[in-house]
Amino acid sequence: MKKILLPVDGSEYSKAASAVAREMAEKFGAEVVVLRVGEPDFLDMYYSRKDLEETVEHKMERIAAATIEEDKKLFEGSTLNVKYVTAVGDAASKILDVCEEEGCDFIVIATHGMGAAKRFLVGSVTNKVVHHSPVPVLVIR
Repeated sequence: MKKILLPVDGSEYSKAASAVAREMAEKFGAEVVVLRVGEPDFLDMYYSRKDLEETVEHKMERIAAATIEEDKKLFEGSTLNVKYVTAVGDAASKILDVCEEEGCDFIVIATHGMGAAKRFLVGSVTNKVVHHSPVPVLVIR
């Protein structure tokens, strides 16, 4: 194990996954790629069309970049090699894309991040990643 992909969303589940990824990286001397995906929804698109100064993609990128600062706290005091990446779009697709682009050989991901209603409507991001990942996936509950 040389490079671990850690998708995060700021939830308590995600923080638990971060702790496991940190422990594994320290044990195996692996690099960690922390990924925060901004996922636009219908309301974001509606309001962005009214506000021509900022596109949906710019808004989601700005939010993802701001929230990744929270994620940096999870690795404070560590000597690990940690890279922080943001992306915009469908979370499951972006996780798999970044996994390939960064050459990750392992994914640590939380089981939940979204509410039950949204999970019912769009499906579980974790479920999609587990079923389509070309590398092993550790799911943290």
